[in-house]
Amino acid sequence: RIFPLPSGARHGLVEVDAGPAAALLEEAGIPRESMGRRAAEDPILFLAAAAAGVLAGRLARTAAA
Repeated sequence: RIFPLPSGARHGLVEVDAGPAAALLEEAGIPRESMGRRAAEDPILFLAAAAAGVLAGRLARTAAA
């Protein structure tokens, strides 16, 4: 979902469900750690990264179409 921003805004806000991507990484046994913190210790950091990956994939598919 894309949220409208005030007139003249230079950025957009996009809501992305990162849960499935994060679950796939966990199921695959891919270690997730940043600056010594594991995903269970800082879930928001890793959900944000997963959301960025999901959105990048969507944008790449759109650009290729």
